[in-house]
Amino acid sequence: MKLGLFRKESSADGKRTVYLCGVRLFSYRGKRARRRGEASVSVNGPGNSVSCRAARNPQLRVVVHGSGNVVQIDAEGFAGDVYVGTPDCPVSGCRVVVGEGTTSNGVLVMLMESGSSATIGRDCMISSGVVMQGSDTHCIFDADGRLVNAGRGISVGDHVWIGRDVKIAKNTAVPSNCIVGMGSVVTKSFDEENCVVAGVPAKVVKRGVSWSRQRPQAYLDEKGADSCAAFLV
Repeated sequence: MKLGLFRKESSADGKRTVYLCGVRLFSYRGKRARRRGEASVSVNGPGNSVSCRAARNPQLRVVVHGSGNVVQIDAEGFAGDVYVGTPDCPVSGCRVVVGEGTTSNGVLVMLMESGSSATIGRDCMISSGVVMQGSDTHCIFDADGRLVNAGRGISVGDHVWIGRDVKIAKNTAVPSNCIVGMGSVVTKSFDEENCVVAGVPAKVVKRGVSWSRQRPQAYLDEKGADSCAAFLV
């Protein structure tokens, strides 16, 4: 399965290997056999907590390496992959929280630094191929040898629509009631609600908008052609 820059391969013995840009990140195997119709959850280390309302969703995979980490998925329709730490880089004190009513067709969430977080609010709609990377996988230093790319995490507000193949980098925020355009790369925090952010890197391209899960054609059939605004989003 391929998600943006990430690739996952499965071997006949059940071992799974995750690659980033063609470089092997880690391999893992669940502690128990995955039963049909269940999410895949692998927890490695003491004091971790995984709470998942999508436990019957076979399209969800959660892998935790480290201690004292929390994964809380309160959305039944959330599909994707959540990785907290790796076998060679266990972490502690990380949090992944997904709010009620949020749906996803395939998102990859990754945290690889202790104390970092990825928070997704309520009633969000996340398309396929979305990557939320709350940590870099290698160090960048300034001229004095100080680390300059430490990751604190990612925050997504309530009722946010994230389009297909969006990449959300570390230390960023998307406010409530916003839309992130297809293929965008979010590299900074935004603070204005009811906006469309799009582009590489993403910026505000439209203000004063809202969205719903209703199909545009169903809306036009219900309201009539006169309900279509003069501009297109």
